[in-house]
Amino acid sequence: MKVRLPTKRQFRRWLEKKGNKRAGARLMSGSCPLMTYMSDKYGEGHKFGTDGRQLLEGLEWRWTPLQPWARRFVVRVDDSGKPHSKITGTECLTILDMDEPEKSKLWVGMIAD
Repeated sequence: MKVRLPTKRQFRRWLEKKGNKRAGARLMSGSCPLMTYMSDKYGEGHKFGTDGRQLLEGLEWRWTPLQPWARRFVVRVDDSGKPHSKITGTECLTILDMDEPEKSKLWVGMIAD
């Protein structure tokens, strides 16, 4: 089976379903939320880990580069609290939203003489 990393949208939907339940743990390679997602998706027979830059798959030691949004997410999760502490889906969504570009408003007006 070919393992594919999730899109940001797929990962977001999974986090939304988790809500206030545990989505993973900080600073734990195989238990970070992104790796927990991968384990949920591909089942018990697959083991995953990350170094914050790449995905490690199973006993074959196959490394796949993470997408930029995923690298930033892993680093922010690890920096967001006490090492090895749990993190919920809701907390992860807050971190994931940090990656969204600023929604700036452009105001156009006229000055009357």
